[in-house]
Order: sequence, then structure tokens, then C-alpha cells
Amino acid sequence: MVKNLIERIKGLKNKVLWELFIAIAFGFTAISRAKAQTEISIEPQAPTEVAQGFTTVVGWGYWIAWIAVFGVTVFGAINVARGDTEGGKKYLIGGLIAAIILGALTAILNALSGGKVTFS
Repeated sequence: MVKNLIERIKGLKNKVLWELFIAIAFGFTAISRAKAQTEISIEPQAPTEVAQGFTTVVGWGYWIAWIAVFGVTVFGAINVARGDTEGGKKYLIGGLIAAIILGALTAILNALSGGKVTFS
């Protein structure tokens, strides 16, 4: 008799726990549905210090790239003047292609980003 009563209490306890679990699960589902109905819009934006640092580093890279283009073009011209026309032509053509790409870099990045990039 006592053993039967203990088994009933255990069964009741498990039933109550399952009902509590189901109620909590439905509560979370209702809360998540309510949150899903509200539209959340988040735009990633770097802190001002990070954005300024990033633009500084990109500006340095842009400046270094122009210096490299100038150096490659001058090196190619010197090679052509010294008689190494094949090697000099490669450097001259490479320098001209790099200059065209750097000149069009603002337009290329604006096309990719939706018009937010400016180089001065």
C-alpha cells in the first residue's frame, strides 16, 4: 500500500514537472512570436575612433600605392632607356595598369558599396 502510494506520488511529480516544462516552453514561444512581430533594424557602425583609424590606414595604403606606381613606372622607363626593352615594357605597362586601377578605385568602391567612399 505504501509502495503503491509512493509510485503514485512519483508519477504525479513527473506529470507536474512535464506540465511545468510544457507551460514554460509555450510561454517562451509566445514571447518569441511577439518579438518576431516587431521589426528590428540594426546598422553596423564602427566607433568614431575606429572609423578614423581605419580611414587613416586606408589613406596611407592609397598613398603608398601611388608611390609604388610612380616607382614602378620610373623603373620601367630607366630599364627601357638602358636597353632592356622587354623588362622595361613590363614595368611600364604594369605601372600604367596600376595607375588606371588606382584612378578608378573610388568609382569601383562606390559601385560596390552604394556610393559611400571618397578619396581626396
